[in-house]
Amino acid sequence: MKISIPKISMPNITYNAPVVLTYTLIAFLVFLIDAYLLTDFSKKYFSVASFSFYNPMDYFRMISHTMGHSGWGHFFGNIMFIAALGPILESKYGSWTMLEMFSITAVLSALYTVCLSSTGMYGGSGIVFALIVAASITNSKEGNGIPLTFILIIMIYLLKEVGGLFVDDGISHAGHLIGGGGVGAIYGFALLKENDEEIKEVYKGEMNGVKSVGQIPHTKEEVK
Repeated sequence: MKISIPKISMPNITYNAPVVLTYTLIAFLVFLIDAYLLTDFSKKYFSVASFSFYNPMDYFRMISHTMGHSGWGHFFGNIMFIAALGPILESKYGSWTMLEMFSITAVLSALYTVCLSSTGMYGGSGIVFALIVAASITNSKEGNGIPLTFILIIMIYLLKEVGGLFVDDGISHAGHLIGGGGVGAIYGFALLKENDEEIKEVYKGEMNGVKSVGQIPHTKEEVK
């Protein structure tokens, strides 16, 4: 008796968000090394507190501090937000734009910490706030309104960071707010303007293409 074994088709797994996924993998690897192999690995190489023009590692820390985390709660709290919001924005606006946002947020947060803060900083909280603000702005200006869930997330995040200003936990919470919030707002409005221009170009092209037919595919309100 011949027994036929059904073929099982495996789903295609794609590296759909290179910047977000690479950041997550590096941050996870750094955390594992810090937690189980080398004590204070994150604080030595993936945190920022001061800066010297003559120390090459300080230039590295201006970016790398976003990949260091103090514990499982700190790591998963940031990664869940980044993994949820990051791929949406990256697929819509591109990996290069996402890399710019991550890098500028890291540098601005580090500059605030070095110049104005008495405490050091590490973790991806600034990136989280940048993604939340950028996603909220682009979504609201596209005519969809600001989702209540985004408002709740922003309120919870603000309460956590503002509350941290009064706790001596060695983290520059103001750097998170200024760097993440500022970059998120700038990129949110910049991406929105770029998206509006693309929509208007498409609208003009469609209007030129149907003039002879006498049909109007969209109303003006739809391209605002």
